[in-house]
Amino acid sequence: MAVLALLAGAGAGLVISVLNGLVITHMRILPFIVTLATSLGAWPGVAAGNDAVSIALSSSFGNFGQGDVWGLPTPGIVAAVAAVLGWLALRSTRFGRHALAIGGSEEASRLMGLNIDRTLVMAYALSGLLAGIAGAILAA
Repeated sequence: MAVLALLAGAGAGLVISVLNGLVITHMRILPFIVTLATSLGAWPGVAAGNDAVSIALSSSFGNFGQGDVWGLPTPGIVAAVAAVLGWLALRSTRFGRHALAIGGSEEASRLMGLNIDRTLVMAYALSGLLAGIAGAILAA
């Protein structure tokens, strides 16, 4: 059950951020406006109807946010794994090189022939996935 809850949180973050990325890239709306509108208006009350969701203390899901593995806190392990994977992705993959190039200069990247829209949607998707995992950890 705990894995299902983690997957649900990560999946929700992924879906919402992909939608944000698609709106930003295809409609050419400023990212600040899209993400602000999403966080304030579109999605906060959808999942829980603005009600708090309680987690049973006896559930195994609580161990994900408050447990430990070999004496190390589980959220710290998840953060360290995410940081190492992010560093490797930026350093060793085509997506990472494209993301760094776009971050340096979007116009220069476009002139080089990089697919800006695809890379931006992937970046938003990864960000939302990690935000969903962080939300699941916070809920646990």
